[in-house]
Amino acid sequence: MDKETNANLLSVYITSKQKEPENGGLICIDDFSDALKSFQKLVYALKPENTVRGDFKLYLRDYKEGSVKAVLSFSDELSKKHQNYGILFNNTLGVINSSTEEEIEDHIIKNYGYKNYKSSLTAIEKIYDLKNLNFDLKVENTSEPGKTEYLRINNPSNRSKISKLKSNLKNILDVPIHGILYELDVKNKSFRVESLESTYTGTYQKTLEFESRLSELLKNPVEIYGKIDKNKRSILKIYDIEESKGVPLSSLGRLEFEKDIGHNLKLFKNYLNSVLESEGTLTRYMIKPTETLTLLLEKLENSLKFEYMQEERTAVFGNYVDLFLLFMDKYEENKNNSPLWELRVLFDKHLAPVISNFPERIQKGDNSIKWSIETYDIILKNEIQIISDEMFKIEKRYCDLLPCCNEIYEEFGKLPFDSETCEELRNNLKRGE
Repeated sequence: MDKETNANLLSVYITSKQKEPENGGLICIDDFSDALKSFQKLVYALKPENTVRGDFKLYLRDYKEGSVKAVLSFSDELSKKHQNYGILFNNTLGVINSSTEEEIEDHIIKNYGYKNYKSSLTAIEKIYDLKNLNFDLKVENTSEPGKTEYLRINNPSNRSKISKLKSNLKNILDVPIHGILYELDVKNKSFRVESLESTYTGTYQKTLEFESRLSELLKNPVEIYGKIDKNKRSILKIYDIEESKGVPLSSLGRLEFEKDIGHNLKLFKNYLNSVLESEGTLTRYMIKPTETLTLLLEKLENSLKFEYMQEERTAVFGNYVDLFLLFMDKYEENKNNSPLWELRVLFDKHLAPVISNFPERIQKGDNSIKWSIETYDIILKNEIQIISDEMFKIEKRYCDLLPCCNEIYEEFGKLPFDSETCEELRNNLKRGE
């Protein structure tokens, strides 16, 4: 596209479809208002991928007698970022006028992104639904002064194309699927992905680049964007595939734990549920419930003895324990204990699978787990990152419920260190070390 072209101004002529004698061909203000809103929504929907919505806000410049001529443009400052957008917008509407459904689909996805495909179709359809008004578009093109071409936006003959494309999306997922790519048939250009819900089958375009990408991701957790029939569990067309961080360790199979870990885990979870879910009833009969819960968590931590990735798995659990105990120190019955509730969810969803014996079972040839240790490594890395990120968010969200510096200073006096060591710890804390 020519970078010298100034295509900022869009001239849109809005005319009445039927000039009735009694109103002299005047345009109803309600129809006009609806038309402008629909046109603005269309521009928002057909903005390039990874651009800011506010850049495409349109402004009414002037009016002319007779038919209404509405000159719409971006703000002067923001239009500099998208000087060729008018040409792209005009081309898109031209493609709809002159191309097949498949060509329209490919054009919209290529220029506006697969994530915006459905919303783009909806916005285009809204323009075709305007019953009383016509839209004629002209893009101001300074490279060819004096040349004027108008494009009828809401051509009735094109509505069937958009309706057909939308109807094809009835059983199509709007969101990507996350799963493990576990089978690739190069000869037949097909593959299989196993998600938490089901197994999906699909075919792919015959390009070496795409085939190479699939080969790289074989046995890995993947995220697939495309036309995915949720009823038939079929991937009809792939728009993009990348490594996924949304596949949990629990997707590998049934959770199992070493004997001591499993026993201590059960005690901790049962007692935590009792403390959080029975406030005001059961807890009043407990002797120092928070102290007991703290001891059970520390007992669980001390029982962790992993044969595989010991350092990484032990470290993330230790970080969790530290944050849990800080919030537990501020526990008050019937008060704001939201961080403990959130930490419990984090434990069940992400941390418990980390301390389960998946890798040990894989190495021993457990047939109930069909994934390799390499697949486990990738998902474990993602899980540890998710746990760390979520703990940071919880700590930041409920920082007012954490012990203050003065309370921590007082705790140093209770530690079995000499006065010089305690003072050094206090100073390091002040400096954030």
